[in-house]
Amino acid sequence: MNALFERFVETIVREEARRAGLRLVPQAPRRGASKITIPPDLVLRSGGRDLAVADAKYKELEPGQWTHADLYQLLAYCASLGLPAGLLIYASEQAPETHVVERAGIGLEVVGVKMDGAPRDLDAPVRRAARRLVQQARYFRPQYTQAV
Repeated sequence: MNALFERFVETIVREEARRAGLRLVPQAPRRGASKITIPPDLVLRSGGRDLAVADAKYKELEPGQWTHADLYQLLAYCASLGLPAGLLIYASEQAPETHVVERAGIGLEVVGVKMDGAPRDLDAPVRRAARRLVQQARYFRPQYTQAV
């Protein structure tokens, strides 16, 4: 189910990115350290630059219980790409939250997508998350250019 959710999110993000003149690169391998490669689920690019990053997770969570490991993973993506923010998209009904990593100034945004209901009802919340990622790409500029 995780792969299905990720593909669904990827499809919607690709549509929203294209509308905004951005390119989605899914599972884009990026160097996290000299011998460590990390593949974020979703990277928005333009002009050869990584502009926004997101990760999609199909997990059941208790209300308000985002997992720290997922936040650390998103933080690693943001730090390695030189981005001041990232987005974590859960397949779980949760209120949006933003966590700012002190001293690093990196914002980790978390949104939940309620997965019960008719398929047509799933499009709108995923599209809102995709638009938030596009907003991050428009308003945040990386500290350096990441080579592909």
